[in-house]
Amino acid sequence: MDELLIDRLRAGDRQAADTLVESYFDDLYRFFRHLTRDPHEAEDLAQQTLLRALHGIKGFDGRSRLRTWLHGIAYREFLNWQRGRRILLALDPRRPHVETGFEAFADRERLLDAIGRLSTKLRTVFLMAEVQELALEEVAAALVLPIGTVKSRLHEARHRLRQMLADPELETAHASETV
Repeated sequence: MDELLIDRLRAGDRQAADTLVESYFDDLYRFFRHLTRDPHEAEDLAQQTLLRALHGIKGFDGRSRLRTWLHGIAYREFLNWQRGRRILLALDPRRPHVETGFEAFADRERLLDAIGRLSTKLRTVFLMAEVQELALEEVAAALVLPIGTVKSRLHEARHRLRQMLADPELETAHASETV
């Protein structure tokens, strides 16, 4: 199916573009939602990724699956977004220096919080492998990393998440920061 879709996209078929969006938007949205924790940013980033893919489809060489290629574009879009966000936050004088309003969360919220505490490198590999269910080879191809690095980062991410989730102080750590 991917080969036919790619051929149609390269030919400028608008229905093929609709098919690409219908087939991959939700997957990309979930990926960005986990990375940004903001539904509006996730939607914007998913749309931007698909636009970049449509404009760059002629450069797709077919060495990886279409989904893997899209996740590579998505990761680069996330890095660009994150870079821009850091600049804006650094320039915003109203930026709060302490997080406030932390309340007790259910286990799901604790997990999301723990994932959010991982470094970008660990979080990205974890989300691609565990949430997006990409094969480790696909994660490596999308991130342009050696497979050993992907395995190492995934192992480290799992280890750190287990530590954070086993720590009963996780929820009170934020609360004590606000005092």
